[in-house]
Amino acid sequence: MISNCVINLSIDKPAVFAETFRVLRPRGRLSVSDVVADGTHSALVRATKPLTGPDRAGLA
Repeated sequence: MISNCVINLSIDKPAVFAETFRVLRPRGRLSVSDVVADGTHSALVRATKPLTGPDRAGLA
């Protein structure tokens, strides 16, 4: 199973991983490529509403 920059669009990440491991075959592989933040953001970024879920995808 491959995930390429889509997990960050989900509002319910635990549900994404639960479903992933539910359908993954025994000894199957999961490969994830996604955006990661190290936690050090400027004051402007910290003050901005986070873009998650549908907002980030431009669907809201």
